[in-house]
Amino acid sequence: MGELRCLLDETRRAIYEDDLSQDKYLSLGERLQLLLGESRVSQQGVLVVLVVLHTTDSFVEQPDSLDVDSLVLGKVPDVISAWTDDFTGHKALFDDVVIRRFTLQRERGLDILEKNGESIARHIWDAAIALAVWLLKHQEKVQQADGKRNCILELGAGCGLVGLVLASMSENQNCQLILTDVDDDSLKLARYNARLSRNAFNSVWQCCTLDWREPQKFSTDQHPTIIVASDCIYNADNIPDLVRTFSHLIRQCCESSKGSVTPKVIVSTKRRHPSEEMFFNLMTKAGFEQSDHDKVPLSDRWREKAGQDLDVVSIHIFTLPIQALS
Repeated sequence: MGELRCLLDETRRAIYEDDLSQDKYLSLGERLQLLLGESRVSQQGVLVVLVVLHTTDSFVEQPDSLDVDSLVLGKVPDVISAWTDDFTGHKALFDDVVIRRFTLQRERGLDILEKNGESIARHIWDAAIALAVWLLKHQEKVQQADGKRNCILELGAGCGLVGLVLASMSENQNCQLILTDVDDDSLKLARYNARLSRNAFNSVWQCCTLDWREPQKFSTDQHPTIIVASDCIYNADNIPDLVRTFSHLIRQCCESSKGSVTPKVIVSTKRRHPSEEMFFNLMTKAGFEQSDHDKVPLSDRWREKAGQDLDVVSIHIFTLPIQALS
């Protein structure tokens, strides 16, 4: 794939060299720690690390596929390519961004800008990618029985990947898409991604602020049929507010539609802490019923070689019966 060299400033003497094969790679922003033993280089304070990648002529620029082929083996891709800024306008609006390029069904493309830095809200996480792939494979799960168009509302949208993938499905063409977040910078990024990916879908979209602590301040004249959230229960402190937000949105939708629309809630999560079980307990206490559940393994070449279990993303579909709203 290329070559990595670390050079000493001034003398340009190579103190570390390595060929990068397919089994060796650095994640975006990853720091390489060099053990120099008894070397006095570190005491001089003039160490500069340069990473030089020489791609071969056989390298082909190709977006990552999120189509059903990604689940042939029941897993999502283990590495998603990051494309550097093409300096055609993104840099003028955002600092430290990369582009994730995906192909969906029928070769339809989707470009998503992602923050390259220490940001939780403006990254694409495993649970979002796994949910996107799963939804593309199970599109019948989000189809309306009466053939009417969907109105999709994403909570904690961040970059907006899941909502944009849902809107790009052929069955959801001309749907309504509402991307929400509490973070202004995330909304700015989601809004830009929606514009950037407008060729992937024909839906009407909007980006709105929605604070889970005060869901009553959010209002829309649309009637969401699907409410989706990916990787939103990792912080146990936010779980009660998230459950109340789900309940409020469904109650608001049922009241405004006079009971003709009852939204479906789709949640994906990569379990990290036992405290996340609180979410499912509170959903049950609030009257939600789980109508479907699935697991998507995350590819990991190192764990596979070691014979270790793979991490999984859990996908849950909830409904709230009308009687639970009274």
